[in-house]
Amino acid sequence: MKKLILIFSVLISLSSGLFAFDFFEDRIVEVKFGSSFGLSNNASALGDWLKKELVIDLREIANKVPDSGLNFTSILDPNFATKIQIGGFSIAAHSGLDLYMSLTMDDDLFDLLGYGNTLGIPVVLGIYTDIEAFAFADVDIGFKFKKFSFNIIPAVFIPVLETAGPAGSVQLLNDAEGNVMFRYDVNFDMYSVINFTDMNIVPEELIKAFGYDLTGELVIPFENKITAGTRFRIPVIPGRISNLFSASSSFVFEGTLSNQQFTQSDTGFQYGFGKTGDYVVHRPLKLNVFMNYQPLNHFIDIDLAAGFGIKHPFSQYFKFYPEYYLGLTLSLLRVFNFTLSTEYTNQVFIHQFGLDVNIRFVEIDTGISVQSADFARSFTGSGFGAYVYLTMGF
Repeated sequence: MKKLILIFSVLISLSSGLFAFDFFEDRIVEVKFGSSFGLSNNASALGDWLKKELVIDLREIANKVPDSGLNFTSILDPNFATKIQIGGFSIAAHSGLDLYMSLTMDDDLFDLLGYGNTLGIPVVLGIYTDIEAFAFADVDIGFKFKKFSFNIIPAVFIPVLETAGPAGSVQLLNDAEGNVMFRYDVNFDMYSVINFTDMNIVPEELIKAFGYDLTGELVIPFENKITAGTRFRIPVIPGRISNLFSASSSFVFEGTLSNQQFTQSDTGFQYGFGKTGDYVVHRPLKLNVFMNYQPLNHFIDIDLAAGFGIKHPFSQYFKFYPEYYLGLTLSLLRVFNFTLSTEYTNQVFIHQFGLDVNIRFVEIDTGISVQSADFARSFTGSGFGAYVYLTMGF
């Protein structure tokens, strides 16, 4: 009996020492890789096209396209990270690719197709592109104290592809006298670190293309259940690229219906590869404030964030846009975590469900979302996204 009591006492002592260590605290060493992606438009749902008998109603399409025009957006960000944490100090290396592609056409095009045009009033339709692809690498240095923690993240990036602004236009006019005119113009420029003539990367140009920016994060606990902080990214040195792909075309048709006299001119499709002066590129500037609230310790997490971003900062195509994030996470034994969130980041509304399975040595994060550049359409299946990340460590 005494031996049983002794053995039982030893087991209790060992288990107490074991569980004094928080199994789910940050890993000492970890490796993480994965990607998220999204594809969306702001006018129609996928279900509108997946029908046995497809009926194209031009007026219905015109009514669905918002005043901002028809937009197609695609995002992709494969990345890899490794991290070491010892006590309150951590250092992580992170690299990957950020790809954002957007094509917008003025809504007047669809009003024209659905309702026609007004005599004597010209219709001008614009086409706009916004493409950014950055390869990047950064180092995240973190310090954690009792009262606060902060991270400083210097980064280097290379602009792989870049274009922004108008890419073409269509004009149409007819009047009461029977005069008609139709014209389209295409004028598209794409900049890249890749030499388009032979699809190679010249080392000297690659070195010149490097840009730098700085990200920082400060987190302050206000009490046991609430922490708040701010995160920002500031451009420091722009990337510079000089390889240019250009495409252009112009077509004009005009005449008078009454006498059936018409003329037309067509330049055909022309394209070229060449060099240009250094095209200056920054990654988006960002500033956000955030708060985390745990009303029931680790069982419920509520995350709030708000801020803004500026695409193409310090250029003629700069664009300011707000950002927000609201997320609720429920944790089961801190192994299974379920997250519902809504956000507007990188000019896309995303409503997402995520599942995180964490057994410390291996963690899998997955999620699916509906999304769109238009808030109302983001709930209708006009776009979808997903992510998956795998973390391994101890």
